[in-house]
Amino acid sequence: MRRYQDAGNDVDKAQEKLRVFFGWSKASNMPRLYAKAYFETRLAEVWDEKFDHFVDALRRTVPEAGR
Repeated sequence: MRRYQDAGNDVDKAQEKLRVFFGWSKASNMPRLYAKAYFETRLAEVWDEKFDHFVDALRRTVPEAGR
């Protein structure tokens, strides 16, 4: 999914390419489920990064709390 989106494909086009690659039928929910797993993972990565920046900012604001 990431490779297809990095290549400039929108979500629908990326899902269609996955459908062809894996041999999923037109009625299969697998491309949607695969996309969901991709976005949940990506959301967790973004959240972790933002949380780390937030914690670092707090530690810089109150330096003795980081010790």
